[in-house]
Amino acid sequence: IVIEGKIKLKNFDSAYCAGMEKSATKELTNQLGHRIGELQELLYANSNHAILLLFQGMDASGKDGSVRTVLQYVNPAGVEVANFKVPSDEERAHDFLWRIHRAIPRFGNIGVFNRSHYEAVLAERVLKIVPGKIWQQRYGQIVDFERMLVANRVMLLKFHLHISRDEQAERFRERLAN
Repeated sequence: IVIEGKIKLKNFDSAYCAGMEKSATKELTNQLGHRIGELQELLYANSNHAILLLFQGMDASGKDGSVRTVLQYVNPAGVEVANFKVPSDEERAHDFLWRIHRAIPRFGNIGVFNRSHYEAVLAERVLKIVPGKIWQQRYGQIVDFERMLVANRVMLLKFHLHISRDEQAERFRERLAN
């Protein structure tokens, strides 16, 4: 898919499945999960690179479940997981990427970010926590930061889990019922 211009999630079908049935998707995920486990062994043995998986999505979009499903075949000793909530006092005493940089996985490991540095900019923008000039600059700083990671042998794989508001509401109702 080639996308030009600004990306607007409302222009994407949240039910898109590339024509695959659920059972076929589960089988392919299982096969690829085994392959990820094999590749993790090579990553760990080589220890010259790190992989960082960034998961973004609305609440109830399936971030935790996706991480569990994708990484069920890897050795947990080679996985470093970070969740980014409201910054602590210590984190607020540093630049906004400090806590992110501290959580980058060591070479040989897979890092998982459930939410990421994008979250800070989004919250600051929506909640008007910082002036527009600052959050606008931070987009460029994020791009520079990610380029620096890649130049230093950290492979970034970014995933946005897109669900509709109706699906999100249904998942919240299911959580409340259970």
